[in-house]
Amino acid sequence: MVVQVLENYHVATAFRLLSLERCNILANLPVATRQYVRSLIIKLVLATDLSQHFAILDRFKGKVITNGTSEVT
Repeated sequence: MVVQVLENYHVATAFRLLSLERCNILANLPVATRQYVRSLIIKLVLATDLSQHFAILDRFKGKVITNGTSEVT
């Protein structure tokens, strides 16, 4: 299990700020959309963990190759 302390802190801080009425840019979205956006933000922030860079890059290259592109540089 990988513990991404700094990334988790950033996500927690972002959502703490979004909980403030004056900062909550998601407040008027439907619940399902807010949940999707929250999930996406978490995934995007966790993907910034450089210790996971090469694993993420390998998965990306695999997806590109399986979608018809034969070479990735």
